[in-house]
Amino acid sequence: MPCEIMIRAYTNGDGTVNYSHPDPIKDARGVYKPGYPCKIKDQPCIWGQKQRLPYNVRIIVTDASKDEVNSYIDTTYDIPHIHAAWERKLLFVQEASVPSIDGFRYTVSCSNPGFSNLAGITRDMVENYLNNWNGFVVSAATNSVTFDFAIYEDDRVPESIIKGALQSWGFWTTNISQAIFSEILYTQATGQHIVEVDYSAYIAASIPNKVENLILQRGGVIQIHDTGTRVVRFSINRTNVFQYFKQTIDRKLATRIYRTQLRISEATLDNIIADTSIDPAGGVKEVTFVQLQSYLLNRLDEDL
Repeated sequence: MPCEIMIRAYTNGDGTVNYSHPDPIKDARGVYKPGYPCKIKDQPCIWGQKQRLPYNVRIIVTDASKDEVNSYIDTTYDIPHIHAAWERKLLFVQEASVPSIDGFRYTVSCSNPGFSNLAGITRDMVENYLNNWNGFVVSAATNSVTFDFAIYEDDRVPESIIKGALQSWGFWTTNISQAIFSEILYTQATGQHIVEVDYSAYIAASIPNKVENLILQRGGVIQIHDTGTRVVRFSINRTNVFQYFKQTIDRKLATRIYRTQLRISEATLDNIIADTSIDPAGGVKEVTFVQLQSYLLNRLDEDL
């Protein structure tokens, strides 16, 4: 079954194509620019008035369906469909561990930084987030930052200058410096921690409910909670803590770099605009699946 792909055109009044947006941020990622695929449909299909020149052009793939095109895109470019955005994907690799304190050394990088490292990870991007979780940077390079991170740390390691994630601003999303922490039990083999927190220094009436909600949201289990003395005891596994930590970093850094990862070249777009073999007004072109593959450019491979 043939399919049709709509490509953004945006021609000016004189018929030339405007390839840039005056806002530099929108120019990169906020709008569909000329050459960006923005819709794909199986034939027969109906397009609206603005889904043609001067706003858009169409490529008719004569020997492939929408699903076949998207399957090829997924396999070749590791994105789900032809108009998927280029978004930063984080990769965490464990370099070392210190089981006695449930401490780890990790390297975080971007798995799809692009040819010119446009989406690469830098120290400036991650250091504040790591500090919020009582982690600290060990080293940094192009598209990688290595850091140390512990689940819970106390005077078992006298030379330690940091506390663990369970005692951090990042875990509690507030300044927790006046709380008193005690680790009741740590099972090294399973990574299970039982921690008691005295938060009596915090006097707001809503605090006990917030404390319980935060613990539960992060995968903890409340064992005892005395709302009078404001002491809570809960258990939590290292896996839950690190998973929540990664999610918070990912939400901050896994941003859109470009509105689409794939595009067609300016020359190809001009060629489609000029093609009048199907539509006297131009802007529609028939191609084979193989030709379509030759048209597509991957932004990750471009020196942007």
